[in-house]
Amino acid sequence: MINTDRTIMNRFTLILTILITTVITLSAQWQQTNGPIGGHIQSIAINGTNIFAGTDGGGVFLSTDNGSSWTEVNIGLTNTKILSLAIRGENIFAGTSGGGLFLSTNNGKSWRKVNTGLTNTRVRSLAISGKNILAGTSGGGVFLSTNKGRSWTNININLTNTRVESLAISGKNIFAGTLGDGVFLSTNNGKSWSAVKTV
Repeated sequence: MINTDRTIMNRFTLILTILITTVITLSAQWQQTNGPIGGHIQSIAINGTNIFAGTDGGGVFLSTDNGSSWTEVNIGLTNTKILSLAIRGENIFAGTSGGGLFLSTNNGKSWRKVNTGLTNTRVRSLAISGKNILAGTSGGGVFLSTNKGRSWTNININLTNTRVESLAISGKNIFAGTLGDGVFLSTNNGKSWSAVKTV
């Protein structure tokens, strides 16, 4: 009798676990927001309750209500093909396709170009760590700014592929994903790079 009760209890616990898991799985679905409309979304960045979406041709859109509504925030943005976005404090950086980098210091209300030293203006990726801002370009490699984007320095020593599609920072490690040549790693703030692809 005791074994039968335990068996029934174990089965009940198993069935209950399956039901709870199923309900959680079904409720964790994706839901489309109401925009932004008019282009592919190339990048998303979040700062507090503000969500910024960079589009391919429509510029930057801002939502303050979890994506229920979107507002275009493009004043001063002379290139609306946004490939990348990054936020550091009050500073929002937008990397464009051919127009270089733009900076907003007022939550996207207005933008200004910050391209001094940036010799390749197709900015595919951005990453920020402390005061360092990194820009990965399509053909120009990686650029570094240590002064909020006022000026940029090319940091490509041993980076054999300069088509940098993505950037990521983990502690003192900077990873650069390239088009066709895998991942490169810098452990010295971009002063030099080494390939970290498998053989």
